[in-house]
Parts: sequence; C-alpha cells; structure tokens
Amino acid sequence: GARSDIRDGYYQFSNHRIADYFELRFKVRAGDFGVTEVYDPETDGPIPVKPNDLVWPVVEAMPMGWSWALHVCTDALEHVVRITGTGRDLARERCEAPLMTVAEPVCSVYVDNINVHGINSESCDRRHEVIIAALEARGFSLHEITQASQHHKQLGVCFDGVARVLRHGPRRLWRVHLALRCLLRMGGARPRVVRVLTGHLVHIFSIARPLLS
Repeated sequence: GARSDIRDGYYQFSNHRIADYFELRFKVRAGDFGVTEVYDPETDGPIPVKPNDLVWPVVEAMPMGWSWALHVCTDALEHVVRITGTGRDLARERCEAPLMTVAEPVCSVYVDNINVHGINSESCDRRHEVIIAALEARGFSLHEITQASQHHKQLGVCFDGVARVLRHGPRRLWRVHLALRCLLRMGGARPRVVRVLTGHLVHIFSIARPLLS
C-alpha cells in the first residue's frame, strides 16, 4: 500500500462564505490590519471599508472543531479520487467493497489521509501519483508521501503483505492494555470512561470478529 497526507488538512480549505459563523468576539479597526475590503454574505462579494471602520475578525479556514469539518474534508478528497479513476476503486463506509485486481488498486480516504492498496506495487504507485497530481493542481500541499510497500499502516492498523496478516500497532495495544490494568486496579470508573474504553476494545476486536462474542 501507498499513502499520503494533506498537510494541516482542515486549514487548506477556504470557508469564506460561512466564515461569519466563526467570528471572533471583538472588533478591530480595519486600518490597523491593512484591511480595505471585507466579504459581504448578502451580496456574496467584497465591499470596501475605511481605515477607521470597525470589523469583526473571522476564521476563513475550516475550523477543526466544526462538526461538519470531517465530512467536508473527507468528501472533497473522495471527489478527487473518484474523478481521477474509474469511479469503482473507492472503498467507502457502508458501501459495497470494490474489487482489487493486479491492474486496479483500491483507494480509501479518511479525513486528510489518502491510502492506495494494491496487489501490484507499480499500479499502486501509478494510481497514487495521479491522485497526488490532481490534489496539487488544486492547490493542496501534501506531506508524508510513501511509495507502495508490503508493510503499510493505516489509522493504527498494520497490513503485512509478506505474512498476509492484518494487526493493530503495538502502541495502540499497549495503551488499551495499560488502561484495562488501571481500571482493574481502581476497581471501577465513571460511565463515560468505561464507554470510551469499550469503544477502543470494539475497534481492536473488529479485525477478529469472534472476539466480540
């Protein structure tokens, strides 16, 4: 598999049409910041301001804490993957799994991470390069770009192409192991803590479904 990551993904999106939802709770003089015009949502365009006019600073980038930020980022990257390929090679949640062949790898997106899984390293790298070129042409900056390898990590899950094994990374397993030992030593915890820990356990056991029963 090959992978790449959008650098500071959320903040590469321009959100000016709804930026007034994310305004800071104070006013500043336009002249103090060299502002000569501001965006007006009513006209969907800029309007001039004078140096002494008071304006509200806003966050034009997509705030990470916005509840729709994850959806917008994922949907945008999935759109690029779809239009640069056959449209049949994108793995999505609650959708039929695409068929992986020697010539056609399978792509997946999670927020600002792009992953390409393939049987053949050449076709995998070729598909990955097409996606990267399309993203860069749209102004995105990427980092952590890796070429196809038989050892691939995605969201803490490790794919071992040599041993043909799918497993969780040691860091995640040790973290949950220590949390369980701490819970046993304390003799209990608040429901919210138990709920979070149960979520981690379900995620870990999901790659070996019999463990859930």
